[in-house]
Amino acid sequence: MPSSSNPSCRDCNFLLQISDEAASELRANPEQVGQWKIPLRENTDSSFSWGEISVLPSLGHNMASFTKITGRIIPIEYLPGYQMFLLFCTVYMWSRNYSIMVGYCNWCRGEIVRTEWKLCSGCRLLSPEFIGIDITPFLSEERNKETNEILAPARGLNNYQRIKHLTQEVDLGIPIPSILRSKRKGGLNNINYDPKEWEKITNFWDRFERIRPGNYFFPDGSKLSISGSCIFHINDQKLSGNLPILDMAEWLSNPLRSDAIRYWYDLTLLLDCTLTKLPVLFRDEENWATWVNDNSWRGMDYPWRTGRGAVHLTSRVPPFLLYIYEKYKSKYYDDRLTEQPSIPELIRENSDVLKLKDYGVLGENWTNIFENCNHPEEYRKKTVPVLIVSNHRFKLFTLKDEKPTTHSIGNDPRDWRILLTWALQPNGERGSELIQGLLMNWEKEESIWQPSKRQIVSARLLHDEIVKLNRSSSLAPLEYDESTPGLFVKGTSGLYYVLSPTSGMKLKVDVVPSPFDVYRAHTVGIDLCIDPIIMDDIPFGDVAVSYLLALGNDEDSRSYIFTLDLFLTSFERTDSMLEDEIFWETVEAKYEELLEEIQWPAIDGQTEAEIEEFEREQLAINLNQEHEYEQEMERRMEEERERLEEQLEAEFQDFCRNMALNGGD
Repeated sequence: MPSSSNPSCRDCNFLLQISDEAASELRANPEQVGQWKIPLRENTDSSFSWGEISVLPSLGHNMASFTKITGRIIPIEYLPGYQMFLLFCTVYMWSRNYSIMVGYCNWCRGEIVRTEWKLCSGCRLLSPEFIGIDITPFLSEERNKETNEILAPARGLNNYQRIKHLTQEVDLGIPIPSILRSKRKGGLNNINYDPKEWEKITNFWDRFERIRPGNYFFPDGSKLSISGSCIFHINDQKLSGNLPILDMAEWLSNPLRSDAIRYWYDLTLLLDCTLTKLPVLFRDEENWATWVNDNSWRGMDYPWRTGRGAVHLTSRVPPFLLYIYEKYKSKYYDDRLTEQPSIPELIRENSDVLKLKDYGVLGENWTNIFENCNHPEEYRKKTVPVLIVSNHRFKLFTLKDEKPTTHSIGNDPRDWRILLTWALQPNGERGSELIQGLLMNWEKEESIWQPSKRQIVSARLLHDEIVKLNRSSSLAPLEYDESTPGLFVKGTSGLYYVLSPTSGMKLKVDVVPSPFDVYRAHTVGIDLCIDPIIMDDIPFGDVAVSYLLALGNDEDSRSYIFTLDLFLTSFERTDSMLEDEIFWETVEAKYEELLEEIQWPAIDGQTEAEIEEFEREQLAINLNQEHEYEQEMERRMEEERERLEEQLEAEFQDFCRNMALNGGD
């Protein structure tokens, strides 16, 4: 981009410019398939004035540029008859003196066509890297509307009053399961339960700010053991340590409050599986994204059938399923077994327990997930940890002033059981939706998590580059799958690429044959492995811009990104007269063949003979070196024996002389 100005970026660690010839500076490393180098420049031509709104040139397609087909967003400008439709609508609106009101993205402050989008497609693409999860569900009008209708009567009250309103005055029609209900009135506590022992925990904390070790009995007789290193066991079963132990101790120090819960063992195990430990409030706000990503869980434990011990889980197990695993795993663990059952396997072997009356609506809803839902689709959904434990207290993870913070929930288990009942629901159920809605609506209505300033600057750069591409990309939100945003770009080759976030400062690239396929790229797209080599600590928006420019100019970029070149070669060599589906399958097959040839080049007879000769030579060298080594070691050992003999002889002679001088005494 030719620089018309030379502004300094106050919020970035360095200045960056990506030029028009960026694609020509992308480098593919033959040693590592699919990697290229991000070009860096000293200056940028984009003026970023944080907090100010500037009018951008018309995007050229301010009419309804996207529509939904089967629940997915696709560009309407590519539908048949769109140009005639656009002309008709434009003339009609002019005749009626209608004007189109544009809005501004809540992150980058760039112009967007519709205010209801809230964020442009570029910012949504960056959200998993900026805040740790796709922000799209948190922009849901339906979720935010219901959440705020529930919270509205308590607006203006203090935090504890709002918690009481939420747990005591809101009825979602979700009955509390038996395992979380209160004890019958008049029921006796276990003889081992001693309120004074629980009071010692809080007193010890007040004096030393440490959790007091010891054994503590719940009213139902369950034993909680705390070691000196603050490791928790309940009935000799080790816990993860996610317990609000100070809140629990305060509550149980009064025997008149002991009947709030009937089964303290189940409550404790559910708390440990559900709550997420937050050690500190991060000073570097960009660290929150890593914490959210690491502690979020998917819609189910695992989407496919598994064999014993064959599952490598890459994300956190949903809390209720983890509770089932922890509760029933003891009967499977045997030191004599070489392979213990994996978590998904054990859960499925105990699927019948989900239908037990004790689990109520929780068991019913999770049974429905396993029996009636699309497992891969459910697995792609993600849930943010909103119920947390910090400093040994039960808290809410929410926003304040559009930045992460925590709010205390209090020490009443009667409130806890309601919040747990909602939070333990599968993703998408009403209770789970309300808990997720608290994250960005607790302090004020529809608060949106704001990234760091340098991240926002990089997001604005991405926005401006999307605008420059005109109809070859779009600011309209695009959904890649149930929990992943997307962004499409049309290359100079005529092919369409869909970008979607993945782990490690990288974007997944799927190529699709037509604009009608951008909304289903995750099923029909061909994955191109393109890994950026990050040379400095740059914000993710700059990485995304490099992808965008390279793929938008794919015919030039193919010279430097050889995975892209392999695909375009495969595309060009395929007979265009084939039917659409067969054509695309053929392209994919040829691409995989070329990719395999590069990774595993063919070896002719002569080369194979040379390799064998080289191996024989190396073997002879190694054997000779081994022989020489053994001879050298024998020589050194012989020298050491001779030295020791001489030393012993000398010491014996000294001993004899001393004996003679002392008269044999």
